[in-house]
Amino acid sequence: MSRPRRASLFVTCLVDLFLPEVGEAIAAVLARAGIRLDCPPHQTCCGLPLFNNGYREEARRVYEAAARRFPGEEPVLVPSGSCAWMLRVAAPELYPPGSPGGAAAAGFALRTFEFSEFFGEVLGYPDLGITGSGRATYHASCHLLRGLRVADPPLQILHRVRGMEFVPLDEEEECCGFGGTFAVKMGAVSTAVMGKKLESIAKSGAGILTACDAGCLIHLQGGLARAKSPVHPIHLAQLMAEGLPR
Repeated sequence: MSRPRRASLFVTCLVDLFLPEVGEAIAAVLARAGIRLDCPPHQTCCGLPLFNNGYREEARRVYEAAARRFPGEEPVLVPSGSCAWMLRVAAPELYPPGSPGGAAAAGFALRTFEFSEFFGEVLGYPDLGITGSGRATYHASCHLLRGLRVADPPLQILHRVRGMEFVPLDEEEECCGFGGTFAVKMGAVSTAVMGKKLESIAKSGAGILTACDAGCLIHLQGGLARAKSPVHPIHLAQLMAEGLPR
């Protein structure tokens, strides 16, 4: 697609309720890149929790309520790979083949981008003069990596941060144990999976942990806090915004 001048932000439930600073960071980064960002009011959940638990009809109704908030043709940016996957991949599957609802969902899917994907593959990694310090590592969330096949953009962005050292994370592509309602239903398993991820983070020697999914960050933030780890978990957009020239 040609380079857009405008985009809309799908805030997501977790960012809205727990990490609003992520949305603010995306707005700051895109403003510096020359993109006017809209944030339509009265947004709803994308429907992913319902979809994951088998409530397909309920998920469809929630998805439709969310999609109605984004009329027009401009790109819709999502700060979490999981919600972007729901809007782009799962939602069209909620409709019979050839149905009008399915066609509308397929059209909406074409407009949907996870934030790092949009910054890299649509905008072409514009040089915004982002700087940083210290040592950072990256956790690849499951929906972003395996669901959307977005692997390279977050890493490319991190490698372009001047003054910051990037260190790869052992078993970077392994799940952190969150998985939405999985972390509630299967708490012991979730905690065990997270334990392995925390070991990898400690082994990296990084002081900063970044990711592109609010759910993973909140989950790992809790684990790091309980372990009394000094590692600072932060969304990729926040890391970028904090390093913009003042």
